[in-house]
Amino acid sequence: MRTEILTTVGQIQKIEDAWLRLLESYPLGFFNGPVYYNLAHYRRGFVYKVKYPLYFIVVLDEKDGVCGILPTCRRRFSSKLLFLNGEASEIIAEPERREEVLSELENCIKARRLWIHSDFIHEGSLLQELYRRFGWEMEAWNTSYYADLSGGHEAYVRTHDGRTAKKLAAEEKKVDGLGRCELELCVRADVFEKAFDDFLKLHLKRWGKEAKSLGDPSTARFMRKFARYFMQRDRLFLSFLKIDDARVSAYFGIIDRSAVYYLSSGREPVYDSYGLGKIHLMKIFRWCCEHNVRLFSFLSGVNTLKDKFATHSVAIYRNKLRQ
Repeated sequence: MRTEILTTVGQIQKIEDAWLRLLESYPLGFFNGPVYYNLAHYRRGFVYKVKYPLYFIVVLDEKDGVCGILPTCRRRFSSKLLFLNGEASEIIAEPERREEVLSELENCIKARRLWIHSDFIHEGSLLQELYRRFGWEMEAWNTSYYADLSGGHEAYVRTHDGRTAKKLAAEEKKVDGLGRCELELCVRADVFEKAFDDFLKLHLKRWGKEAKSLGDPSTARFMRKFARYFMQRDRLFLSFLKIDDARVSAYFGIIDRSAVYYLSSGREPVYDSYGLGKIHLMKIFRWCCEHNVRLFSFLSGVNTLKDKFATHSVAIYRNKLRQ
């Protein structure tokens, strides 16, 4: 095996297919955003690109096949590596070659006297193992959330206090009164392109400037490619809430046997006063329980929705060296 450093957008785009292949076998318990590696975060502005040039460390096998990727940029005139998207702080590697990939990365980083900064180090991740090998100190500081649905929908509802459960039921009834309300899952190739277009529209309507990454044509193209790739393998989770046949809310993620890993969402702002996102999520949880899906994993970070709907949380670590 050997390592190669990629420093241009063109070089990185050439390994997209290999990236998708590695993501397919990725341990999805940490699936909090490696898909967002794409370069929109890097395109935040000229100053950022000048200060933090691209620096992907790619591990290649004897036939020059990609078997591991460390997706970072390097602070100019520094030994510091940063992930393109903080929440996507992870090394992607072939499962059967994890040890070899880690060893190659360890040797490369040592030889070049580099170190890796991250605020999102997940328990059990390859990044955490690399930190341990180098003796870099970590501290818990953030949280990743998930909802345990293994006991069924009624058992899940009982995890809320009585007042919250009644309020959610009343809000759901209010939304159902807006018209014919139904849950839709996009699982067929013949409806995928239109469905993904609708997801992007709802995403941008909901998040506006915060969704600049998906407003970037290059990133939208890769996200579509990613979604299509996993749809063809029956692992795409793309759910809409429809009112009188109009798609008004969307949740996008990956489904892996008995778990859904949430990646992004969107909705029509005109329905904000109805708590549409919450109601859509409740209907998704009901669907999950009916289809033997036992876990719904949220993105990392704290907000009211996750705090209200999650039943468990796990610690996320960051490096103690802050410079």
